[in-house]
Amino acid sequence: IMIDSATRLLQEAGLTVDDVDVLVAHQANERILDHAVVKLEIPREKVVMNLDRYGNTSAASIPLALHEANLQGRLKKGKLILLCGFGAGLTWGTALVRY
Repeated sequence: IMIDSATRLLQEAGLTVDDVDVLVAHQANERILDHAVVKLEIPREKVVMNLDRYGNTSAASIPLALHEANLQGRLKKGKLILLCGFGAGLTWGTALVRY
């Protein structure tokens, strides 16, 4: 659902994945993130991944990844951030944020 949701949102906004500067997704597992990289055709360096250090932190994974990206200097004024979250209850949310 993450790929479909992200693709539809970008289309509705008149944007492409090339316009995205940073992808911050739910850190459920590395295979899901790797799959998203391939399917969205987004460069790996645009994806924030901290799963290797914290594991699946559930609902806190996106805020933690955003904080980490900010500390790394990856979030700068005007950058477009694609946020993708999903849960076990077949829930999901995707947002575009201009930093």
